[in-house]
Amino acid sequence: MTDLNLDHVWTHFEGKKINEQLEESSQKQENKRETAKKLAEAEIAWWKAHHRGKKEEIIKNMAKVFSLQYPNISDEKAIMAANLKCEAAEYHDKAEKYEDEKDEEQSNIYWKKAEECLQRHFEVLEELE
Repeated sequence: MTDLNLDHVWTHFEGKKINEQLEESSQKQENKRETAKKLAEAEIAWWKAHHRGKKEEIIKNMAKVFSLQYPNISDEKAIMAANLKCEAAEYHDKAEKYEDEKDEEQSNIYWKKAEECLQRHFEVLEELE
């Protein structure tokens, strides 16, 4: 009968288990980095589209951001949230225009509209949690 060193077997088993956990952790980190990269690209894309006045591209890229941030979101909800945020951005731009013209009364109307759109936007996203 051969002497079986249980300590050696246990150490080998634990070492294998730890290596598997490290590999899994490393893969999760890589996935997070890839998601962060995609998020940054989509965020920049909607900023560019906003600056260039391309509403369809804004919606598409905002929806992509929300899909990456909220993996369980439906396409419909992501687009709805994007539309609301886009609408808020349009009110934001109008509010700034009136701010620049020193028309605080008119700018406040648009700031309030932007806030209302953002509230509905966040309500759509909150439904997911």
